[in-house]
Amino acid sequence: MRRDELKRGFTLLEMLYWLTYGSFTTYLVSFVTATRGASATMAGLMLALFMASACAGQFVIGGLCDRRQNNRAVFRAGMVIIVALEMAVYFSPNMILLGAGCVCLGFIQPPTGAILDTWLIRSFPDEPGAYSPIRALGSLAYAVLMVVMGVLIERIGHAVMPALSTVFALLSVIVASRMPEIPAVAATKGNARRVRLNMLPRAIWLFVLAMGIMGIANMPLLNMNLLIMQSVGGTVASMGIATAFNTVAEFLVMRFVKPSARFSARQRLLFSCGLYAASTMMMALSGTVWLLYLASFINGTAYGILLPARRQFVMETAPAEAQNRVHGLGDLAYLNFGGLVGNQVSGLLIDSRGVRFMLCVSLGVQMIGLAFMSRLKNALWKDANL
Repeated sequence: MRRDELKRGFTLLEMLYWLTYGSFTTYLVSFVTATRGASATMAGLMLALFMASACAGQFVIGGLCDRRQNNRAVFRAGMVIIVALEMAVYFSPNMILLGAGCVCLGFIQPPTGAILDTWLIRSFPDEPGAYSPIRALGSLAYAVLMVVMGVLIERIGHAVMPALSTVFALLSVIVASRMPEIPAVAATKGNARRVRLNMLPRAIWLFVLAMGIMGIANMPLLNMNLLIMQSVGGTVASMGIATAFNTVAEFLVMRFVKPSARFSARQRLLFSCGLYAASTMMMALSGTVWLLYLASFINGTAYGILLPARRQFVMETAPAEAQNRVHGLGDLAYLNFGGLVGNQVSGLLIDSRGVRFMLCVSLGVQMIGLAFMSRLKNALWKDANL
């Protein structure tokens, strides 16, 4: 397949994956609070179950891809399973079965996005800058969908969630079937085991720790976005607009990557943490939805810097034979463990002390993560001199 065709194919896959995620999983909190009468604590518990199972899923699915050296087959199977699980969640007759469906969905959906990114990066070994612009278009599609979804849910209802998600997921399976698999390495099973246990540099573990701390603070800002909006008089439509601002900023930063490309991955990781803290401070001080829109734009800018830097740091630091698992480990720490702890604690804080107090706690946790991230330079130097 020609390079331009390959880029178009991966652009479609990124867009369809995030359209699938955005049309269902992003609105889970809205779904359970509006249709099942769940409290903020219950919504946080549901998201915690989703993220907890994703922790296991990152290891299992990433390890499966490293062993098989075939991200394409695993991605296609994952998208089909996602459709079935979303239907189970939506039509579940009670909260127990809904929670069980969230556990299974969390095991599959976030790891599937991570292996798609690894598949994309491996397909352009001589063009490391190819990832950001392609991934940016996935964010743009997500941003457009967020505006539309908020309006559709208010006018039609939550039934649009499984309907649209199914269409997007099945289209992604069709597109993936036409894409080539281009593995980076062909590690033996025994070598993969040695890499996993003995060869990860200390900088990787410090990076994972910092990502986990930042995830605890950052994930509730997205997953509890509806409750944050409602605290200043916003609605589900306001949530969609704020999410659109967030993802448009993410798109712009990743699409026009040259200004940030002059800095190392470590420097960009550090800067993104500072931007996250600035956006959270603005959220804590805001009294209108318009200030929250601006804070969401800054938050999206931070993630637009963080995500490519995170991927580049892993590709530069981790052994090639274990990159699927290390990408998954970074996602596990930030998205899954961070979401697991952050969503549950934030729900409790909102119910007991209010949204503003939760935001102040998040800001304090972000400052701790920033301090750990600043230690990466020293850890990289020590690894290089072993």
